[in-house]
Amino acid sequence: MGYTITTAIDYITDRIGKDSASIGAVKKLDVDRILLMEIVTLLQQCYCGTREPASPVQGQIWYDSSVGYHKKYSGSAWSALASAAGISDILEDTSPQLGGFLDLNEFSIRHNPAPTTDHTYNGGDETATAGENLVIGDVCYLKSDGKYWKADADSVTTTAGVIRMASTTIAADADGIFIIPGDGCYVRDDTWNWATIGAELYISVTPGNPTTTAPSGDADVRRIIGHVITADIIEFKVSESYVVLEV
Repeated sequence: MGYTITTAIDYITDRIGKDSASIGAVKKLDVDRILLMEIVTLLQQCYCGTREPASPVQGQIWYDSSVGYHKKYSGSAWSALASAAGISDILEDTSPQLGGFLDLNEFSIRHNPAPTTDHTYNGGDETATAGENLVIGDVCYLKSDGKYWKADADSVTTTAGVIRMASTTIAADADGIFIIPGDGCYVRDDTWNWATIGAELYISVTPGNPTTTAPSGDADVRRIIGHVITADIIEFKVSESYVVLEV
């Protein structure tokens, strides 16, 4: 049913309950205004509030007033879009990327020498293929087949070249994450029990094992791969040079 307004409406005098010729129109307008306000309220809740909107659509943007920044909906989850001052914590972005050079603005990257959880590390890593079964902490060399095998100080071939460390258990011929040595690379393994803080670490004659005991046999290779930081944390920083022993 439609309504036709035949007289001018004064919203102060022409209200529901007043004896007016336009009473029907006023009632209809009041109902429309109530519905409109409900719609506006729902829209406001979809764009701003303390609770995520129900039934969001991909690409929807919503302001989370409980944390003070906008979020976007990917189709499966909400994530931070930006705040007025930009993203306040890089932890909000699980896959950040640079669009250009990173200018440190006269600041430095601060390394954390104390991973707080067993079998974790701070530093760079890469995905590569294991040549044999590996476990976390195995020191590995890159073989000519393009795979990583346990480093062994009994031979230059298995000691020199590219060195990495397995970050977890990796099966032979499977891809896994390998830790890249370098400045700021710290690895924790609570099964380690290093006795001397600051001691040099070497590739061992026991394949894969880092050791504080320098190889001493004839034709053994001494190559430093880091230093002891605590009883269960090492700095993984491989020397480019090595020495072949003649005894």
